[in-house]
Amino acid sequence: MDALHLTLVIIHSLGAIAILVGAIGVLAGGASGFQYTLLWSARLQVLTGLGLAALAFVDDEANVLKLVVKLLIALVVAGLSEMSVRRDNKKPLMAGVTALTIANIAVAVAWH
Repeated sequence: MDALHLTLVIIHSLGAIAILVGAIGVLAGGASGFQYTLLWSARLQVLTGLGLAALAFVDDEANVLKLVVKLLIALVVAGLSEMSVRRDNKKPLMAGVTALTIANIAVAVAWH
């Protein structure tokens, strides 16, 4: 179980980095590749987060309120990422994605 947990943590961490790179790339007027990096990374974050939450419940270490807050933030990030594919003016959405991703990282690190 430790190897699975560690693997999910690494993938989840890389996903957060990829979301930030994608959002900042779109904000900077980058190519559409940034958009799809962001979109798939946001989807991956939700899936790996659910996997990590499941492992926390199995190990009886789950902080339910923290997990709910993180899930809600991740779903909003994923929703904004999905919406940005269909919009011309992506900058307000990317600013929200960036801020919420940083907030989600802060919740993960600071909330014990």
